[in-house]
Amino acid sequence: MQEICINSSYNNMESNDAQEKFLKTQMILAVIPTFVTQLFAFYRIRKLTYGIIIEVIIFFVDLVLQMNISWPFGVMIVLPISVLIPVYFVRKWTLEFNKTPSMF
Repeated sequence: MQEICINSSYNNMESNDAQEKFLKTQMILAVIPTFVTQLFAFYRIRKLTYGIIIEVIIFFVDLVLQMNISWPFGVMIVLPISVLIPVYFVRKWTLEFNKTPSMF
């Protein structure tokens, strides 16, 4: 009986490590301010449609801001927006994804 408990706690520890590693990878992909890496992060957690919608909205907001604000200041405002919003949603949805049981 004790052996079973040790094995189950070891498996839980292993799954927590895997989830933490998955979360770190997702955060790295989301922090890189490129459309492709952020969409790949959304794809991995099965939220690609929502990710595309978020990225398109961010693109148009960034475009409007950069057209109305001069160059260095517009970029200083747009860059945090284009990184922090995807990071927020990728983190939130990755934690939800890790809590759901795997289908495979």
